[in-house]
Amino acid sequence: MRYYHRHSFFPFVIVLLSILLAGFMFWTLREDSPQTSTPSEDVVLVDAGAYQADLSNILQTFDERFSSAENDGEKLVVAETALASLLLLRVPVEYKDLHIELAVAFNQIQTALKGEEPSAVESLLAKIEVLRGEYSWLVQ
Repeated sequence: MRYYHRHSFFPFVIVLLSILLAGFMFWTLREDSPQTSTPSEDVVLVDAGAYQADLSNILQTFDERFSSAENDGEKLVVAETALASLLLLRVPVEYKDLHIELAVAFNQIQTALKGEEPSAVESLLAKIEVLRGEYSWLVQ
């Protein structure tokens, strides 16, 4: 009795798929063509003059409202408003350290007012005055 063996295309399909996979991997991983991603937005430069004017206005408004506030609750609202306004600004690279220091100072003023520590508020206000001394355009 003779055994008849049917030939299958399965080995051919496996070899073909392996070659296709190797080609796909070679095509995606080759180093000849570096893929550069294009940003979806154009880079917008921040105007330093506008930032200086806005920040100076925020600090002037903060000083006026903070000094006229009658209690810690009103002072807290003034500090929260100043911080919120500060965080909405677009910051030029050269002023990023100043911006962070002011944001931290306003946040610490809020924390001090919530914790009933007026002595800490005075030292934080002094820190803001030191920053004004370092950046002469903050004083108007």
